[in-house]
Order: sequence, then C-alpha cells, then structure tokens
Amino acid sequence: MSRYYAKLFKKPVGRRFDGTEAQARIFLQRELAPKVFGDSRAQAAADKAVGLTFGQLAEEWLADREARGHSPKAIMEDRAKLRNRLDRFSGRLVSELTALELTEAYAEWAKSASARTVRHHHAVIRAILNWGIKRYPDQFRNVAVKAFVPGLQAEVLVPPTGAQIGRMLTIAREWDRIAFDNIQSRELLVLLALGTGARRGELAALQWSDIDFDAKTISISKTIGETATGWAVKTPKTEKSRRVLPMWDDVAVPLKEQQSRQAGVTGLVIPGKYILGDNNGWNWVKPDKLTERIRTIARKAGVEVMHLHLLRHAFASFMIKNGTDVVTVSEMLGHSNVTTTLNIYAHSNEEAKRQALVGLPTFALPA
Repeated sequence: MSRYYAKLFKKPVGRRFDGTEAQARIFLQRELAPKVFGDSRAQAAADKAVGLTFGQLAEEWLADREARGHSPKAIMEDRAKLRNRLDRFSGRLVSELTALELTEAYAEWAKSASARTVRHHHAVIRAILNWGIKRYPDQFRNVAVKAFVPGLQAEVLVPPTGAQIGRMLTIAREWDRIAFDNIQSRELLVLLALGTGARRGELAALQWSDIDFDAKTISISKTIGETATGWAVKTPKTEKSRRVLPMWDDVAVPLKEQQSRQAGVTGLVIPGKYILGDNNGWNWVKPDKLTERIRTIARKAGVEVMHLHLLRHAFASFMIKNGTDVVTVSEMLGHSNVTTTLNIYAHSNEEAKRQALVGLPTFALPA
C-alpha cells in the first residue's frame, strides 16, 4: 500500500499499488494527487454555490467577460441593466430562482418597455445562468430557458420624408449663418449622414484624408467608439464596414466650404483634421454629440421623431425606391451580409413590387 499525505485533508490517502517505491511515488503525484485536489476544489465550488446570489454570480460573469476582452461598450450596457431592472434579482439565491419569477418580471417590464428591451434583459439573465452552470457544475439549472418571453414584433423604421429633410436643411443653413461657432457646419452634418448612410461613429471619424475631390469618393475606414481605455478612434464594426463611397453631388460644395473654413486665412488643408470635429477640426467629437445636433435641428424644423440613424435609413430607403439592387445598398451601408439589409428594408420596396405586377397579362372578366 502506497500513501500520499494530503495537506488539505490533514491525513494520508493511498491506494494499493504493485511496483517499486519510485513507481509508486510517480503514480501518487501524477494520478492520485490531482484527483484528490480536483475533488476538493469541486467540493469547495459546491459549498460556495449554496449561498451564491444572482448579483454575485453576475459580478463574476462580468469580470470574466472583461478578462476575455469583450467590448467595453457591451459590458457597460450589461452593467446598466444589472443596476436597473435586473437589480430586483441581485439578492436572490441562484439556486432558488424560478422560471415563474422571471416570467412575472418580464410581464411587468413589458408594460413600460418594448419587447426588444425585455428580450435583451432576458438574454443577459440567460447568459449569466449559463456561465454559472459552467463555473459551478451540477449546482444550478438555467431556469431562464423555461421562462415566457414577450414576442418580438417586426419593427418598421419610418425614415424622414424628403420634405422633412428639406426643412431640416433650411434650419441648418440659417443656424450656420448666424452661429457664433461658424467653424461648425450643421448643414454638412445632415448632408453627409444622408448622402453616405454612414453610422454616427463613422461620421465623427471622417478626416480630410478620407475625401478625394478628384475621384469624387469618400472613404469609410474608421469609427469613434468605446474601448477598454475610453472613447477612441478604432477600426469599423466589421471588415465590410470598410468601404469607399461615391461622393453625392449635393455634398461636394458644402465639403469644400467646410474645408475653407477650417483652413482659415492660412489656406492650409490639414489631412488629419476631423471634418465634423471641434476646435476647428483638431478634435473629434463623441457620436452622441452629433446625435444631439441632429435632434436639435429636427425639433426646430418641426420633425418630432428623429435621430441620426434615421438618416442612414433614409439613405437606404431612397436607394431601394430608386431601383438600386439590394446587394449594392448592402455594400454601401457596410452591412456584414445582404440578409441584414433585406430584413431591415424589405418594406421599402413595396411600390417596386406593385409596379412589377403591371407587366402581367390580365385575365379579368369584363364587368
């Protein structure tokens, strides 16, 4: 009989082994000891799981996500959910959480929030419990999989009309004319958003080096977003987000005017200046600031529902209504695949579908 002294148990443990003393020592160190300590760790995890609350498990889950390098923005949003609606579960023992309890919470939230928001919260709960099952094997069940989640209604985006955009441009031009910070161009912001379909972070990151007046192109190659160290210039959302767009004629002149404003009396064009930036273009602005500028312009123009992303939708909708194929629209938007474009903008092509029926022969009986 060969024995191995386990300090954790403060007693020797052993197993009958036929062989030399040296072989027995190797066996104990390589096979028996890991099993003993593995079992002890499993027991320690089981003991901890007995009194583990949902809030404690959520903190462990967030710490793991941070350690794995997940998006700081996504982690920040998840923390916000845990501080708000999900805080009601923070003191609940994970082992006592029920599907009925989650279902009742979802129904309550649905009275003041959209189904999409409720489903986002459900996804966070489910992810936390899934992680808990892996972290503490055989200790929990993911009760979220049996909870009833509100169905997701198809969301129809209503982009601004041509008339509404026209009013916004009128307000923006007048504002630019009388504003004390005449380095800014609110008209250019509206035109760039409408004429490129770029995301707000991509608009904020545009520099003069991205503009080619001779080739009449605008390059989208970077974005302003949150990183582990704060807001910064970073690579776009996906590889397909890197794209070169043709320059819309309506935006060419305002772009040159903005370039002249930033160049000032020296007439020097600095390629690294940000087109929509602060401090005469030397500093980029957070995307939220561009969104607020658009909302202010829209309110003054009498457009109640407006945010910067709706101008991106307007760009795509106008393209589709003008007969542009969906693959081209998808490439211009920087979508990762054409399915995304089809899912979002299927409703925009209704008139084209009706026109397609005109070509069918008629078999209707005379009245």
